[in-house]
Amino acid sequence: MSLPVLFISHRTPDFAINTEEGKPLRILAKSLPEPQNILIISSYWQTRIPSIGTTSERDIRFDFPIPEDETARLYKRIIYPATRAPLLAEQLHTLLKTHYPVVARKEKRKLDHGAWIPLLHLYPSADIPVLQLSLPEFSQNDLISFGKILAPLRKEGSLIVLTGNLEENLDPLFIGIGASGDTPDILFT
Repeated sequence: MSLPVLFISHRTPDFAINTEEGKPLRILAKSLPEPQNILIISSYWQTRIPSIGTTSERDIRFDFPIPEDETARLYKRIIYPATRAPLLAEQLHTLLKTHYPVVARKEKRKLDHGAWIPLLHLYPSADIPVLQLSLPEFSQNDLISFGKILAPLRKEGSLIVLTGNLEENLDPLFIGIGASGDTPDILFT
């Protein structure tokens, strides 16, 4: 069975502390088969070459300004201690190296808020291994090809989640990942 591809708006940082607004994502996750792992691509991590995130760090990046008011306490309590996915990282590295001469490993890069905020609502127990992959700064056609390279991971138990906002134009990658004959499942929140 092939898992879907999800496109989820990470929205504003306040979404992280609003459990009520995150309820549709929890309902969505419960409706899906449980993935073996999650490959997440956030529009907040764009690189010239494909880059694979950490398989050791378990921390998250607060890469947005935290207000100096009472909501700061709420942000400071947020954790998302998901297990990292070293086997997926190796599989992905091997897969990408067959198509690209250089694939970077960023072992110290923590999950950015474009990744951990949607995950916080989708899988709040953080019990599914997570790997973040950068969004390469490729042309539209090259992003479609990149998506086609990633597509087989869906049949191997990986849930592929793309996060961003409508204006961040992840469409080509989305088209590529779903180009295996399936229509990608899309959720805009």
